[in-house]
Amino acid sequence: MYITFMSLKSIERQDKWFFLVWVIVIIISIITLLLFLPKMRNALQESQMPQLIRLHKEKSSVSDSLQKVKISYPFIDLTTGALKSNYYTVDVEKTNLRHNQIEALLKGPTLEAVSDGSIAVINSNTKLIGLTLSNKIVYVNFSKEFLDYNRWDEDYSFRKQLVKQTLLSDSSIKDVVIMVEGEILSSQ
Repeated sequence: MYITFMSLKSIERQDKWFFLVWVIVIIISIITLLLFLPKMRNALQESQMPQLIRLHKEKSSVSDSLQKVKISYPFIDLTTGALKSNYYTVDVEKTNLRHNQIEALLKGPTLEAVSDGSIAVINSNTKLIGLTLSNKIVYVNFSKEFLDYNRWDEDYSFRKQLVKQTLLSDSSIKDVVIMVEGEILSSQ
């Protein structure tokens, strides 16, 4: 089968038209893009999509450094009037996990816990001076504000219980020793 000179010319002509059509489509697309790019950019900014994407990326990188822990928060049993506790799950930094867990307890109840009726029995000015783990026993040292008067917990026993329950939620911990300004808080 051979191709005649005329058939080659018609193929070349068809290829030229095809090429020309594609060039025109590309040029129209570029012009359209240039004309509507500012409007598209404004619409994108107004939708706040870039901020949402950035927030999502930041959140996913932060969530990699967080771990869920249990914190014991107090509440008043409305039927008996007694002080009781309940565990709530809180995200804390993985580094210095137990330290961050106690810092979360010292901050006071979470919004979820407060909405369930939780109250604060540990003075919010209480500082965590130190926390040490030795032979599966955690030694926690608080500032003197830990002992400040609270009408719901006059003898500190419930505060100590909250600290112990929070740390003992980690099954690898055998016991908790609570100190205030370096002195062991007597057990009652």
